[in-house]
Amino acid sequence: YLSRCCAPTPAPAAVPEDARFWERFERFVLQIQRSLDPKEVAQIAVNDGRQLLGCDRVSLALRHGRKARILAISGQEDVQRRANQVVAMARLADVVMTGGEPLTYQGTLEGLPPPLEVPLADYLTESRMRMVRLIPLRKSEPVARAEEDHADQPPAPPRRVIACLLV
Repeated sequence: YLSRCCAPTPAPAAVPEDARFWERFERFVLQIQRSLDPKEVAQIAVNDGRQLLGCDRVSLALRHGRKARILAISGQEDVQRRANQVVAMARLADVVMTGGEPLTYQGTLEGLPPPLEVPLADYLTESRMRMVRLIPLRKSEPVARAEEDHADQPPAPPRRVIACLLV
């Protein structure tokens, strides 16, 4: 299925932009897999992810116990956890991870659920962002074995949110 819907179709004269994106994406995925250290992987993900996505900043929040903790921010070697912007970012990521639904802010707070209004407003005040997208990341599904029969099993519950990507 992926080869049919996602494979770039080369143009006769030049390589299309989509092909260049997939080449950069492949290098990005290989770079992330070079280490098992969570902080190093997070740094690679946010810094290379920022370039891949073509945005100003990418941050990664990780569920740490009951709260969100900012693990990496693009362009910064260390995260100053007590900085006002980082605290506001962690609070917002925590609310989004709890809700489990992506959040897109494009200039208006209208129509947002009440639990998001205050943390988003606080984050926007501290960061002066005009647009932001928060994407909850869920725990991966276990690898199914070919010999297992899935017909007798009940549907799996929703996977647990373990992190949040802030773009």
